[in-house]
Amino acid sequence: MNGQATAHTVKLARSDDVDGFSAALRYLLHHDISPAQVTWDDGTQAQGDLFDIEAGTVLDRSRVETVAAGSIRLPRDFLTLARTIVLHNSVDRFRQLHAMAALLMRDRHAWADRMHPALLQLDRMAREVGREIHKMHAFVRFRPVVTEEGETHIAWFEPEHHVVRAAAPFFAKRFAAMHWTILTPLGCAYWDRHALVFAPPAAREDAPEADAGEALWLAYYRSIFNPARVKVDMMRREMPVRFWKNLPETGAITQLLHGAGERTYRMQNEVDEPVRKRKIRENIASKNTTER
Repeated sequence: MNGQATAHTVKLARSDDVDGFSAALRYLLHHDISPAQVTWDDGTQAQGDLFDIEAGTVLDRSRVETVAAGSIRLPRDFLTLARTIVLHNSVDRFRQLHAMAALLMRDRHAWADRMHPALLQLDRMAREVGREIHKMHAFVRFRPVVTEEGETHIAWFEPEHHVVRAAAPFFAKRFAAMHWTILTPLGCAYWDRHALVFAPPAAREDAPEADAGEALWLAYYRSIFNPARVKVDMMRREMPVRFWKNLPETGAITQLLHGAGERTYRMQNEVDEPVRKRKIRENIASKNTTER
């Protein structure tokens, strides 16, 4: 050796390989391998800070699983947090988790320092993943498609983080009686009424276009739209603009918002005019009674 560190490349099965990451982290901590010696390869891009190191070992799943689960003691809350952060889109997420785990191995009290900059960053990433799962639950829209096997329902969604596997069980439970497919550029999910199956990414053109049923839904959405209750800033927080292009109802939002002021005025007049006329009648009746 010439004083250089040995490089280790961790090969994960995919970007959201939570179990693979957990096994690799145990191996790295067990062998006291520094985060600076590791490149993480999730199949889409290499992630690491390697500098002035020798070419070294490739750590695949079979190799890292030689360290038994439970052999490394880390706070349970950290392990739960790590399983969420693996789903983040940050290219540096694996290294950050490895660095925090190494710190906790040296100093167990570091986990109690909730203002530690590294921990604050990890908490933020976990919240972002949680919000993305919630948004996927809220903004997936299925379109019916008739195939040789019968009717299925297909949706196109563009997640910011690797949340398809984490979010899919919600749809399997909610739409258990129908065949459905969720296509995304980060991976796909299929449900055949019995089991969830995951597949590689899809392209936007793989998803169906709008149909007559969607036009009916839009007509209904326009009919129930209440401009007096619109809070644009809140709507954009709850329904980020990046989702609008894939939601059928948002195609009408700009038009509806444009006419919201006029429609609100008209609705208010429809309420105020009968009240005004009733008060006029009451005043006339009161005057007639007084004159008698």
